[in-house]
Order: sequence, then structure tokens, then C-alpha cells
Amino acid sequence: MVDIARELQAFRPINIERIPTDDKRFTPQVKIAFELYNKALGEIKDGYRDIAKSDLRKAVALCPEFSSAIMVLGILVFANGDRIGAVRVFNSVKDSKDREKAIAIL
Repeated sequence: MVDIARELQAFRPINIERIPTDDKRFTPQVKIAFELYNKALGEIKDGYRDIAKSDLRKAVALCPEFSSAIMVLGILVFANGDRIGAVRVFNSVKDSKDREKAIAIL
């Protein structure tokens, strides 16, 4: 059985202020995705998982390679009892290291 709370504790907010302003990888879209991710983590702590899922979906739409947002979304989908939906979410993780973590959660 997966301990959802323990799995979610592994994810930390991103310190957006520490992102170099001259780094071309961090486009305005990526920064918005990071803000949505941070917001979702706060919403999860406050018990608003459905709102958090919505924000995470938006973050992933803006930045499809954002593994942490995908992972947290997958955990929330799994927590709702939607194992097939969670598999779909976790399968979208592109980073091989994070993909291993996703498979371990399932």
C-alpha cells in the first residue's frame, strides 16, 4: 500500500527567486509552471487536492517535461483511487530517473 502523505513529502517548492534571469531555459512559461507547482503543494497541505490537481495539470500543460509536477499529479490521481489514470500520468514522465520513481510508487 502506498503511503500518499509520505510520497508527497518528498516534493519541495521551487525557489523561483534563485533562478538565474539570464538562463534561457527558464522561459516565462516555465516560471509560471513553477509558480503553479508551488501553489499546488500549498493547496495539498491545506487539504485542497482537487484544486491542486487542476493547478498541476496547468503546470504540465505549460511545461510537459516538468517531472516533479507530473509525479505529484500522478500521486494525487492514485490517491483518488484511479490507478489507470495514475499509470497514464506517470507514463508521461520523460526523465528516466523520475520514471523509475513513478513505477516504484505504482
